[in-house]
Amino acid sequence: MKVAWGITGAGDKLLETFEIMRDIQQDKPFEIEVFLSKSGLLVSKYYKIYSELFDHFKKIWVEKDANTPFLAGRLQLNEF
Repeated sequence: MKVAWGITGAGDKLLETFEIMRDIQQDKPFEIEVFLSKSGLLVSKYYKIYSELFDHFKKIWVEKDANTPFLAGRLQLNEF
């Protein structure tokens, strides 16, 4: 089963959520893909979890602009 975890610019409870998602990732059959908005990228670095995301999750998607990568399309086309 795949789970999409979106990280935006809201940092409230980010550390607690990271711990929960990391624990869920360890429980198979879950596979978590992380989607970082531009603000989510900044917040993850501020809270010092950015590099840890790559240690615990296989797929990390970082927003470059409004449609790159085309995250919504993958979900709509059932490619996720």
